[in-house]
Amino acid sequence: MESEATHEPVLGPLVQHAPRLLRSERLPVPAVRSPNRAAGLILTFEVGRLWIQPGARSGELSVALRSPRDASPPDAVSADEDEPWWAILGSELRNAWARRDPSGSVAAIELQFRPDQANPKIVSLALRNGELHITSHPKKVGPTKG
Repeated sequence: MESEATHEPVLGPLVQHAPRLLRSERLPVPAVRSPNRAAGLILTFEVGRLWIQPGARSGELSVALRSPRDASPPDAVSADEDEPWWAILGSELRNAWARRDPSGSVAAIELQFRPDQANPKIVSLALRNGELHITSHPKKVGPTKG
């Protein structure tokens, strides 16, 4: 079953500002030491804080843009030195998509950091078994016409 890629209402307005990533935090999964698995993720940009965590319904991600002044939960830990965040801190968020499952729930988020001509990186945040799985890869960009 192929999921459909759409711009999430929260992500579209955020991308329009091309904000720089200033900080990343994750909510650890109990008894899991991998920085690529989290109970939630908080990305701080110049214009606000993007909170991504499991939603109210099973298999659904919740995506919210909050004030830069909103406090992090007490169990949040810095992810700034973890892969992929250390490599993209200070980079602009240039594009973002929500991937929906067949029921219409947001099952994954993809974020593109850096413009196409500047070594763009895609970060995928997918919900699996109630945990956020974080992966990244370079974006394949075709040759430019000049």
